[in-house]
Amino acid sequence: MTLWCQSASCGTRFTLHKDGEDKPVQTIDSLQDKAGFLIPHVTHEHAGTYYCLHHRGEDLPTLALYSDHLELSVSDSLPKPTLSAETDLMIAPRSNLSLKCKKPDSDHIPQRWTYLLLKEGNSQPLQKHTTTGSWAKFNLLSVTDQDSGNYRCKYFEFQNPQRESEASSALEIRVKDSGSRSVSIALSCVIILSLFLLAFYHRSYIGTVMTKQRLTHQHQGLKTMKQ
Repeated sequence: MTLWCQSASCGTRFTLHKDGEDKPVQTIDSLQDKAGFLIPHVTHEHAGTYYCLHHRGEDLPTLALYSDHLELSVSDSLPKPTLSAETDLMIAPRSNLSLKCKKPDSDHIPQRWTYLLLKEGNSQPLQKHTTTGSWAKFNLLSVTDQDSGNYRCKYFEFQNPQRESEASSALEIRVKDSGSRSVSIALSCVIILSLFLLAFYHRSYIGTVMTKQRLTHQHQGLKTMKQ
């Protein structure tokens, strides 16, 4: 983790302080108007309130040169990210799919994060991406049936891999089988044809019944005339 301190002028000495400690935590002489205080491996001992100040040459810092206080809390795990897909979760074989892993936007200080894409049944991450952003994109190219399954993601601090997040909720990806689609289309055609034949048979049956009734009435009419 890096804590940044910035001033209005260049060529100053920056010191990082923590409430409760008499001596500065770190001191940096910088030719720029800012300095980054690196904390390589964050532990619970680093939790507390920090502030920085800068000196102009050998002058003692004035009250105006003190920064605002920053509260740093250290938890056992980082907040859980979310995993989402940019397209439908049911896709055709040989298609491309993009998954987005996003962590909560809680950064007050820019730092690097490493995002991992996980799949149930695989012991190792499928992909890894390091960025300073609050999200990372993973691309699954030319997918097959073997890419179907439940996916998750998580992230950790690039400079402190031991501090990582919980895994996201599972996202189920299903790759449609083209053979199943053909069977489905064929079955639909059979159903439509069956309905057509049933309608044709019903119409023919009604026509036959009406013809018989008409002939019966005509025959009865002839018998009446003869009598």
